Amino acid sequence: MPSLHSAVHIVGMTTPFITPVSLATCVEQSLHLSLDGFDLPRARLYGISIVDAEGVAKMDNGALRITFLAEHGDVYELLESPTSAIVRMFDAAVVLTCGWA
Repeated sequence: MPSLHSAVHIVGMTTPFITPVSLATCVEQSLHLSLDGFDLPRARLYGISIVDAEGVAKMDNGALRITFLAEHGDVYELLESPTSAIVRMFDAAVVLTCGWA
């Protein structure tokens, strides 16, 4: 199974009970289950809503709600896009890239 450790970046956590490592691990597990491979031609931005803070550490199914927000061929243009500002409404943000960012 490929790993996302170098490509998943957690930004702006607002829930104090969850460590960045446990959140990143839970997000990675959820993305592995939902995406068909990791040969993505474009960078993706996701918003993360924490549904069950205790379930995150146990990687319980349904502990997180992961919302796809946008994608772009250039990760910097993705992040600079005005539409990417909506990510501030979530508990955390994930930027997913494959290959060079």
